[in-house]
Amino acid sequence: MSQSSFTNMKIVGGVLIARPEREKIGEYESPIMKAEIEGEAPAAKWKVVMEMHSVRMVASAGLGALVSLNQGCKKNGGKLVLCGLDENLKAVFELTKLHRVLMLVDTTEAAVKAVG
Repeated sequence: MSQSSFTNMKIVGGVLIARPEREKIGEYESPIMKAEIEGEAPAAKWKVVMEMHSVRMVASAGLGALVSLNQGCKKNGGKLVLCGLDENLKAVFELTKLHRVLMLVDTTEAAVKAVG
């Protein structure tokens, strides 16, 4: 298990479970979290689940970091799945049409199954 002040990470069943420990993923937080996750992702063959339970706001820089992380996962033969988004956060992804680019599911279990 790896932990920083931004992201709590562990590998379970070959899948990296990353939990942002901040309510906001903005211009300051997004490059740090992205780098932390990219540092651990190869150990899980780029199969990454992001538990978004603590996150209440994702700024444009955060959305960009998630799209970039998704591309990195795909490029390396893996997958990124987000779970645990509250209704307001889901609305942001739908408004920006990113729900078509990023896979969003309700539970961690469903996310782990989706990256499988």
